[in-house]
Amino acid sequence: MIRVEIDETIGRPIEEVFEQLVDIPQYPVWMPDDGLFITCTKDSEGPVGKGTTYSDKTRLGTVRGEISVFDRPNKVVFHYTARLFGMTVMEGWPGYVLEREGEAATRIHHRAEGHLYGPFKLMQPLVQLMARRERQRTVDALKESLESARD
Repeated sequence: MIRVEIDETIGRPIEEVFEQLVDIPQYPVWMPDDGLFITCTKDSEGPVGKGTTYSDKTRLGTVRGEISVFDRPNKVVFHYTARLFGMTVMEGWPGYVLEREGEAATRIHHRAEGHLYGPFKLMQPLVQLMARRERQRTVDALKESLESARD
């Protein structure tokens, strides 16, 4: 199993942090495309919530996912599946638990888990490093975009 844990404080209210995390169409605005991530789209209709589906275009292909836990403004967990030639290669569960720190700050606990399948399990050490880098890049970009938007 692949596991990444990152804790960070973001100098913005919890509601703003949560809304940015669940605003899937806006990820390309604040998430730089200099890593694996290129862009993403919300695929389902209606407001974002549990069951909302999305697609992430990455340098390794497109992965499809859905929001599996949605508890505004405290917790969101995404679940995605990466396939290659119709075979499931990996599943991942990146999630965020948010805690209010006063009026204008949020403590973010980011936990991501992943499972590789079949012969792809042999790549676990490399994927662990890549996942750690990408998850840190995401949290850093989230923090930078929210804190640079201060009034």
